[in-house]
Amino acid sequence: MARGLRPPPPGHLSRRGPAPTPSANGAERARRGGRTAARLRPCGSAGPAPTTSKLLTRLRLAFLADHRGTDPSTCSPAFTARTAGWLAERTESGRLHTWFAEVDDRAVGLASVVLHDLPPRPEEERTLVGHLLHVWVDPAHRRLGIGRALTTACLAAGPELGVRAFSLHATEDGRPLYEQLGFEPVPTWMERPGPPPQGR
Repeated sequence: MARGLRPPPPGHLSRRGPAPTPSANGAERARRGGRTAARLRPCGSAGPAPTTSKLLTRLRLAFLADHRGTDPSTCSPAFTARTAGWLAERTESGRLHTWFAEVDDRAVGLASVVLHDLPPRPEEERTLVGHLLHVWVDPAHRRLGIGRALTTACLAAGPELGVRAFSLHATEDGRPLYEQLGFEPVPTWMERPGPPPQGR
């Protein structure tokens, strides 16, 4: 490795190749031991836009709290509003595509794909890269295949979305699943934090 270069951030993975095939009609069900664990619904079919926006925000905050070991209720109103605005704007513009996992009509998980546009390559006309975001399942409903089903739904949408590759930041717990689904480490990936916002 050249002097001054550091290895890619742990957990950054990328995936290329054909997408997995979900169950018919987009109503994919995750199963374990013969019992239905969850029903998957794309964001647009989960209810009216305001209701869906609140649900997406609530689950995003739950993901952050779980990931950081904090309480969602400690998020400030300003941060909650910024999160809701970010999610709503990108959903409405078609840059963010989300699936919810439901058990008994209650959302217990989600996964999203946020689309990034890059220049075309000589060998590749497609310009979109899909980054998997907040793949999360409520702790009470884990180990039932719901996370796998959510991730598979995101990957299966790749051809329709025109995605040439997927990327994500994997946790240690999630890494085995993502590797089973075709993700591989990217040794050339680098990341540099930007300067702090002015006034801080």
